[in-house]
Amino acid sequence: MKKLKKPTKRKRIKKKSPISFWGILFILIVVTCISVTLLFFHTAPFPMTDSKPKNLILMIPDGLGPDGVGLARSFKGKPLHLDQYLVGMVQTNATNVKVTDSSAAATAYATGKKVVYNTISIDNKGQALPTIMEAAKRQGKGTGIVVTSRITHATPACFYAHTSNRHEELRIAKYLIHSKLDIALGGGLSWFLPYSEGGKQRPGHNLLNKAKEKGYRVITTLKQLRKSLPQNPILGLFSRDHMPYELERNPDLKPSLSEMTKIALNHLKKKPEGFFLMVEGSLIDQAAHASDAALFVNEAIEFDNTVALCMKFAQNNPGTLVVIVPDHETGGLAVGEGDLNLLKNSKLSSEAIWNNYQNGQPFEEALLQGTGITELTVSENYYLFLDQRVMLPPHIRLARIISWRSNILWATIDHSLVDVPIYAYGPGSKEFRGVIDNSDVGNKIISLFDLDMSFKPSKP
Repeated sequence: MKKLKKPTKRKRIKKKSPISFWGILFILIVVTCISVTLLFFHTAPFPMTDSKPKNLILMIPDGLGPDGVGLARSFKGKPLHLDQYLVGMVQTNATNVKVTDSSAAATAYATGKKVVYNTISIDNKGQALPTIMEAAKRQGKGTGIVVTSRITHATPACFYAHTSNRHEELRIAKYLIHSKLDIALGGGLSWFLPYSEGGKQRPGHNLLNKAKEKGYRVITTLKQLRKSLPQNPILGLFSRDHMPYELERNPDLKPSLSEMTKIALNHLKKKPEGFFLMVEGSLIDQAAHASDAALFVNEAIEFDNTVALCMKFAQNNPGTLVVIVPDHETGGLAVGEGDLNLLKNSKLSSEAIWNNYQNGQPFEEALLQGTGITELTVSENYYLFLDQRVMLPPHIRLARIISWRSNILWATIDHSLVDVPIYAYGPGSKEFRGVIDNSDVGNKIISLFDLDMSFKPSKP
């Protein structure tokens, strides 16, 4: 018999995969890079152009850090107007301290130079530093400042004044008149009037009269502001000290940040050589120093409304660059998952509530009127009235109790080291991308505006 042959095993032919492992990895990397790029440009829709701006609006939400932005967004219930313009982060330290103050930080923006704590556009040798505002004026551009603080306060002062101490506001007021800005709007009327008129200047020194002699149109009421303004320089001082918080502002008596900014833009847009306008949401910082979340978030929302106004102006006026950057973070704010309805129901600051109590109103009644809270818990009462370990004023203790109920925590009543976000739109906006130093912001503005900074600033 023939032996049956064992069937031969067929060799399995390995089919080559059309795409190797490395090929798949390469495709994944490319897709990831494209996705990240598209996401970045979605969050920063600036015109990709190398042209230089004719107009520049520098917006400073004083003290607004990353968690503050998140809190404002949660409070609003939808994206903020500024969200889509994020381009980077800014380091804020001064030359001699890690945690800066507003004067050193604003000087970096105003001059491109880092300086020591508490100084107003003065270098480390005591010499005056030329500012962007002064250089723009010399170049023939329109210049303006809009703030909700005293107009002599640290941040605005850095753009037109030069002192070794930010608290020399009586001297800073003289610098403002001397600077002859095209428009300056804010608070601080008392710093321009003599004692005899309820002010702080020495007898016989009425700076408003001096302003009029230099050609300023001086206005002090909302009604005057809303009238048709002449082309000559405008000085508007609408409060004896800081402007009122947005939460407590009477819209029939006091202008908002957005209204003042709109009027300033209308005044400056007629300048043939363009303009430089600095807008500060000053009271965001003041609210954070007071640990008052209700004040803070309402100030942040009003600032964001002003951002929308400025972005619309930039879109309708090609050649306008808008840069939005805080000078530092205030409060060491941390926001957890919490109910923000308490903040939405608040009608008064914690300081106003406490003052009402001190002036004779029953505490429970003052608390209910200001916040809607009917009563405090035992532990909250102990913290507010009895706890001797807490070295904070009572109104800040009350503000923190209200914040805790919304799961909002404040690490400090001062500034922090946190990097702050920077936003930009318009020609030159790509220059601000990445993590940069605060002095870089000033230097990039100087470069984009082709400013000559070699002059010696004059004194009043």
